[in-house]
Amino acid sequence: MVSVYATFRTHGAPHALVKNAAGKYDLVVLPLHGRGNKAGQGAGVKMLLYKMPANLKEPWTTEVIDDSLHMTHNFEPIHWDNSPADDLLVAGKEGVFLYRHGKEKWERTQLVGNEGEAKDFNGAGEVRMGKLPVENDSSRPLSQCTVIRW
Repeated sequence: MVSVYATFRTHGAPHALVKNAAGKYDLVVLPLHGRGNKAGQGAGVKMLLYKMPANLKEPWTTEVIDDSLHMTHNFEPIHWDNSPADDLLVAGKEGVFLYRHGKEKWERTQLVGNEGEAKDFNGAGEVRMGKLPVENDSSRPLSQCTVIRW
């Protein structure tokens, strides 16, 4: 178990400790919308990584993972490949995205959402990685819940 002694103002934004390539932990914070953003229009969400220092009393440096999405709701740290670092699945207005550590910066891949000129995707709220039996996939339109597999 990792104890964090620093205090961060996340204002209810989803946040999680994620393992970096060195096997140490950093904090990822994902606000719900960009600063001054109204109804998904305006500034993008600044998904931030707070790098944990060796001495927790020292300042934590920050890195912007991405600032191109306009409304987000949730994310999940995952192991997408054999890398020792955690990757991130992010759900938002524009779709579901995979963020992976690149050599210099995070790389983003869209998994679900509008492509090209399409406008029929209404956004994603929750995102989780797991396995579902193929014969039991379902959708419940009355409660506006859709299960999407990829």
